Amino acid sequence: MPVAAALGETLVSLDKLDEIAEESEGEVIDFVTREEVDETFSLPVGDNLNLGPAEFLQARVVHSPTNPYEGIGFGKPLTIVIEAIYVGDYPDALKWVPGFNVGDVLVTSANKAFHVFDSAPRSVHLLEPRTERRSFIKARASDQGSQLVYYSPAVDTMSILFSVELSSDRDLNSTLGESFAKALSTAGALPVFAPAAPYLVAAGAVIPIAMKAAQLLARPQMFFAEDVELNFQRPGVKLAQPGALVLYPHADESPFSERYKLGADFVLRDVESGEAYDGPLPYIVISLDGTEHTELKGWSAQAASAELLERFIQPDELISKTLDVVTESLALYNDMQYRHKAAEALDAAGKATGAEKKEEELAKYQAYVKNIQNKEIRKTIEKTEHEAPGTAGPKDDE
Repeated sequence: MPVAAALGETLVSLDKLDEIAEESEGEVIDFVTREEVDETFSLPVGDNLNLGPAEFLQARVVHSPTNPYEGIGFGKPLTIVIEAIYVGDYPDALKWVPGFNVGDVLVTSANKAFHVFDSAPRSVHLLEPRTERRSFIKARASDQGSQLVYYSPAVDTMSILFSVELSSDRDLNSTLGESFAKALSTAGALPVFAPAAPYLVAAGAVIPIAMKAAQLLARPQMFFAEDVELNFQRPGVKLAQPGALVLYPHADESPFSERYKLGADFVLRDVESGEAYDGPLPYIVISLDGTEHTELKGWSAQAASAELLERFIQPDELISKTLDVVTESLALYNDMQYRHKAAEALDAAGKATGAEKKEEELAKYQAYVKNIQNKEIRKTIEKTEHEAPGTAGPKDDE
């Protein structure tokens, strides 16, 4: 990591600080946590460098701390984030055309409930022009992009099918770039969705794009496409656990599993040398966490809008028709669907004769209610819950 910490007048890289903390066997942490300063404390960290009280007094703990992952499961929040993207040796999309042999790399994902047959709209995360091979790409503060893949205030399905794709094309940036930038300037930190029709769905806006750009999004030239099932209730299948998952080409498992481990920086590193993997195969690291993030609730409404637009608008319909569909209205429609599901679950809980069945239906009810974005709609179903004797579960905090 090319970042250094200023300890007094001495600059030490963050990676080096982590090494110091690990190799000191607790000496550094003991020094910075004592009430009294040990003026004699000194620690050699290089051939000509010693760190002492003047440097370490500015460090509470040298080793970089991280927040622990929260548990995930049915009825609990779920956040999926792309933590690392290594492109490997992606193929040239136009080998027969002279000129640059590097392409623009597009990062997309899709997810849907296990029982849903229809395909889900793609979520567009990053568009990296002229990507160097065997390099990492990620969202930057100065460019458009989002590594948020999924957020739900409460998982309400037994299993989620999730896919991540990397595509390369020499024309992606020139054809899609302007529309993508416009959509992301509206969406902020949220990803942009690309239904089959020629438009992008951003936060509260529908952005028209050229037909050629729509075709590129609908049929991308993928060089990496991996799928994973995140199971929460399906019997006989391992339950999804919080933490990091490494997605790599399924036909090339041995180069990764036999020689490499995932470092704290979400980079695959050689188990012996600690060197980062720099081979030809691409890989992506995602993280699963159960921490609630109220600021991400817009993702759910945006995803619902994209799905409904894809369902109601055919690709050959006029752009003017798609612009007549208001994203907020579709989000409200989605809320009403969740309200209907919540009402059915509440009714089933009231009619249940066994405690286990009643608890199961109440868990569903709570999950559906948490997915309702509009507070007024949520209040109507919570009022119904209050009036239904013997069925009241724990209330949502909001």
